[in-house]
Amino acid sequence: MILYNRPMRLFSQTFSINDAEQGSGQPAGRAAPAGSLTFREVYADYAAGTPLLPAARQALLTWLDALPGNPSSVHRRGRLARRGLNEARRELASCLGADASELYFTSGGTEALNWAARALAAHGRQSRKPLILCSAVEHQALRRPLEALADEGGCRLQLLPADRYGCLDLAAAANGLDDPETGAVCLMLVNNETGVIQPAGRLAALCRERGILFLGDAMQAAGKLALDLRRLEADYLVLGAHKFGGPVGTGVLYARQGSPLPPLLYGGPQEAARRAGTENVAMAAAMAAALRTRTDELVETEARLSLLDQRFCDGLRQLDGCRLLVPRQLRLPGYISVLLPRFDAETWLILLDRAGIEASAGSACAAGALEASPVYLAMGLPPEKARHVVRFSFGWTTTAEDIDYCLQVIGRTLAKAASRKDEL
Repeated sequence: MILYNRPMRLFSQTFSINDAEQGSGQPAGRAAPAGSLTFREVYADYAAGTPLLPAARQALLTWLDALPGNPSSVHRRGRLARRGLNEARRELASCLGADASELYFTSGGTEALNWAARALAAHGRQSRKPLILCSAVEHQALRRPLEALADEGGCRLQLLPADRYGCLDLAAAANGLDDPETGAVCLMLVNNETGVIQPAGRLAALCRERGILFLGDAMQAAGKLALDLRRLEADYLVLGAHKFGGPVGTGVLYARQGSPLPPLLYGGPQEAARRAGTENVAMAAAMAAALRTRTDELVETEARLSLLDQRFCDGLRQLDGCRLLVPRQLRLPGYISVLLPRFDAETWLILLDRAGIEASAGSACAAGALEASPVYLAMGLPPEKARHVVRFSFGWTTTAEDIDYCLQVIGRTLAKAASRKDEL
């Protein structure tokens, strides 16, 4: 597939039923919904990854075309590469309310979370405060490295409970903070499966009062919530570009000045001698362009997604058996987890995909797993119901027509299933 010499319409294609029947419009393996409904491709998995923003694409191509230079080289092209890297770091710092010297480029959020987890465990060993508190609804990119460190004896891990909407129980967290062995607390700002906005600011402030390190996972929050690290008292913050319209494979670890951060990779002096290896200028520049775009358009985007969110939820409420898990006021607009009846989530995803709708069941990083999502279980859903939850997440390419198509497909699928049951 040639990506850059012609426009692509991966996220907004439509196909008529007649074209589909003639084999001239519909992708192979896709079946058009029954009746006169026009086949349409709808990308509804923004929480897993977003389409590349035009500004990010332009920055990426500009630097890919301009540079063979290594940012560590002293010649002209090397200096140009270094300048591009520094500009990207300053742009990201400006969006986050941080100092550029506090940002470290990584290959993505998973690497950054693993790095931060190692820093927390090392600090705990040195300070004799080995206990790390982590919410029960954290992403596996953080939970698994913490569990591995605990298994190796590098720390002790305690999970903090969530309420029925997947929001951290602050009272339980406060009790854990009073344990003299607590050295660090971890909490995502926005949950990747439900979109719930966590009380990260209040928890970070409690940690600061007690001299406890706080790690915030901003993978789903960056570019969607206003982030100001001058006010959010986090010691570490993690973000990944592909969650806000940047390229896959690049991210940032923020470490507040003075926070312990042992080297991740040894070798050259890159990233303040903490992560050796030649930096990827093009990816850094594209990430910075994406975050700047999303930050500048934050209010407008939230208003547009709120309308689409309401349209979708209002439609779901009209369908028998559909249950929304989280009220709008507790989550980001455009993140909708819904318990769909008749079929389990895996079957629903197959049916939706055949109709051109790309959604997910919980975290995309757990794709292929047959077990119920730990997040939904932590919210108190029985396993048999948790296996029926489908996540729809919308973003900058989503239109009202996309929303209506999703509702029509779900409605027709339920109606067909009901009619077949009646026939039996």
